[in-house]
Amino acid sequence: MVTSSAPPMAVTRNPGTQASTHVITYLKFAGLGLLIVALYWQVLPSMILDWWTEEGYSYGFLVPPLAFYIAWQQRARIAAVPARPDMRGLILIAGACLAFLAGKLGVEDFLSRISLVILLAGLVWTFWGFD
Repeated sequence: MVTSSAPPMAVTRNPGTQASTHVITYLKFAGLGLLIVALYWQVLPSMILDWWTEEGYSYGFLVPPLAFYIAWQQRARIAAVPARPDMRGLILIAGACLAFLAGKLGVEDFLSRISLVILLAGLVWTFWGFD
């Protein structure tokens, strides 16, 4: 067995690599967000109109800001949990797409609207894991 007395080569990192990786990640999420907006561009305005005109649905205006506020307050705790991508989340995403399609083809507003919530849950499961 031949051994070398030379020190191991140091791995140097380019400081710009980490920053460019973050930019690419943000661009991927922005692209995914744009796809979701493109898919739901007809559903969201009608849902907001129902929130505005139907007294029983007016709480809908409180849910998104409240959810974002809670997520913002817990951001340090959320960021401390390591992401464990899980491809089983794609099953939930497929179910959301089927619900959306059934809602659009069957002119059923509830299915197309609830599919957004299911889709968001599936995306979280797929990219960050279930734990």
